[in-house]
Amino acid sequence: MVRRLIAGILTRDGYAVVEAEPGRARELLRDKAEDTALLVTDAPEFFLDYAQHVALVYLGTFPEAQWAEKFPRCRFLSKPFPPERLLALTHELLDAV
Repeated sequence: MVRRLIAGILTRDGYAVVEAEPGRARELLRDKAEDTALLVTDAPEFFLDYAQHVALVYLGTFPEAQWAEKFPRCRFLSKPFPPERLLALTHELLDAV
């Protein structure tokens, strides 16, 4: 449900979005990491291999800083969140490139 909400918010703002469970997302990143600008997840530990290449919005009630520190371009998003906050973080991360 949260994944669909996030996808809807980002799609309405003009972003191309691919929804996937963590295992499938890793497969997609393995094949197309250079085409991926942003990852929104509550499990960043699954994506450490891509930390240097992909910006991260770390979604969680109590995000663990140890995982976020591994991503040079990372922002926390605490649940529940207003859609405007997701968009602001997305713009901040992607405009920094």
